[in-house]
Amino acid sequence: MTPAEMGIVYNQLVNQRAIYSGKISNRRRSKEEIEAAEILDKARGDHADLDDFLETQGLILHQVDPFAIGLGMEGRIYIALRNPSVPAPSHLAPNDVIQELIDERRRSENKDSAAIWASFMLLTLFYFLYTLEGRSIESVSEFKDSAVDQEEFIEEVRKRIERMRNEGLPGAENDERATFVYSTLTDIRDTNLDARARSFFNAMVKLKVLEPTDYSVKASGGAVYRQSLWSAIDTAENFSRHIGPVQANGLISGGKLNDVLTTALPEQDGAASSEEGNA
Repeated sequence: MTPAEMGIVYNQLVNQRAIYSGKISNRRRSKEEIEAAEILDKARGDHADLDDFLETQGLILHQVDPFAIGLGMEGRIYIALRNPSVPAPSHLAPNDVIQELIDERRRSENKDSAAIWASFMLLTLFYFLYTLEGRSIESVSEFKDSAVDQEEFIEEVRKRIERMRNEGLPGAENDERATFVYSTLTDIRDTNLDARARSFFNAMVKLKVLEPTDYSVKASGGAVYRQSLWSAIDTAENFSRHIGPVQANGLISGGKLNDVLTTALPEQDGAASSEEGNA
């Protein structure tokens, strides 16, 4: 594979998250994606040069058999996942992802507060994608049946924050970190809360964690999305990397939710490890 070809493939892996070498219903492929797929297919599994380059970028190439996940498609699906054995480069660092979740009105926001919000929203999103459907982290093939309505997501965020406000901080008033997390999540006007939830959801679409479905635009005006294949595989392979920042933010302690968020995310209690399977 020539350097030029690696550049074409790399750009598509980063921009599209997944490269499909065959056609699939309700998904369009750009000329660039088709070209990248042809390059990968032509290599016939010998991607040593590309693998070496991706390793320098903190990534690893993952190939998916579409029939194994219930997709009636010829060819292969190529996905770049974060390589857990090497540090991620700066362009994939958590701070950059967090910055993506802060809109222009909140550019001066403390990154600690932003991380708490991003973690809270991520757990709420996982509630829709996994817990609500009784789906395990390892159930990658069920990505195509997942669904999350943007307005329902925002309403769920409202409910969880309001529940926290009503319940207060039972037994954790003297915990400085718990108090900071609690105040960060509850000291917000409802209009700003809706705007933040919508910004997070839109960022998940932009980052290709979520993708459109046949029902993305409903008569009611709501937008319905499903988890992308890339996100499903990335979560299954790197679940500890998703949970790590959540634990660091004080949202989960010792594998369980602490008292601060028990009322906000009760379904997560005792089910935060990948071995147990539920998110």
